Amino acid sequence: LCSLIGWQSKTREIYWDLHERVHGPHALIGGTTGSGKSEFLTTYLIGLAINFSPEDISILIIDWKGGGIAQTLEHLPHFVGAITNLDRLGITRALTSIKAELEKRQKLFATIGVNNINDYMDVYKKHTISRDSSTITFKPLPHLFIVVDEFAELKVNVPEFLDELTSVARIGRSLGVHLILATQKPAGVINDQIESNSTSKIALKMASDQDSNELLKTSDAAYITQPGRGYLKVGENNVYELFQSGYTGTEYNPNETS
Repeated sequence: LCSLIGWQSKTREIYWDLHERVHGPHALIGGTTGSGKSEFLTTYLIGLAINFSPEDISILIIDWKGGGIAQTLEHLPHFVGAITNLDRLGITRALTSIKAELEKRQKLFATIGVNNINDYMDVYKKHTISRDSSTITFKPLPHLFIVVDEFAELKVNVPEFLDELTSVARIGRSLGVHLILATQKPAGVINDQIESNSTSKIALKMASDQDSNELLKTSDAAYITQPGRGYLKVGENNVYELFQSGYTGTEYNPNETS
């Protein structure tokens, strides 16, 4: 689940991989207004769409800032839906859908006799290649990325959604469901279960030492000055890297020569 997110130097790229055995399975992102948080998210998700087919990944956006990320990604075949603060009724549908998806995956794994999404996809691919007859209808089961932009606002306005996200954080690892929670002010917003299951932290420019400490356990991100500049932390400093995020907003012209 690897995607190029930017550069550590002019010659050294940096990649982010939310596979559970690398930097995942879940992540927290912090960044104040103008830090480049939404652009960073867009860069990572477009990178996933370039590298993987819709059989491998799917993306659900919950954007409590009005839908900017969703509007950018909505034409990708990997995009399965979006809920914004302009669609309050949609949040109930999203809650129901997420619960149903978790239950469906648990039942499917039990039927096949596998414990995780990697084993299921191995069985699916072998079945597809061999064309074995079976009473089970095998379908691809992509890794589902649930991306919440402005998690703090969602928590205030729809507090019941926090319970479902906590459930995803707890059991999503083996089911191939990944949370990416982004907010301007992480201090006091993240509960213990989400925190303990979110191995990856991305801290762009933070508004205060307190907010930086919430993600990094240092105040480093409070002193960032450039948009898109940030720190990637994985685990207890298993990875701690300063990087400059890529930017995907430039107009694409495949026929242009440099």
